[in-house]
Amino acid sequence: MYNLVNQNIDRLCSNIQLANDVTPYVQLTETLWKSDVSTDLDFQRKYRRYWQLNAARLGNDFVNAYFVYF
Repeated sequence: MYNLVNQNIDRLCSNIQLANDVTPYVQLTETLWKSDVSTDLDFQRKYRRYWQLNAARLGNDFVNAYFVYF
């Protein structure tokens, strides 16, 4: 995997978008340490959207447990 990434580093980096990729990630990591993510529904919504958890169609029981253990 390391070699594959290094061989395509220019193409990979050119596809990173500040507004869609970096900014939300920074906001999530900042909120992570300031909030109880097991109850912070706004954080959970943003996290699920950013990491595409909604596309996996995970059940509510799984998602609730996920954020409790998070």
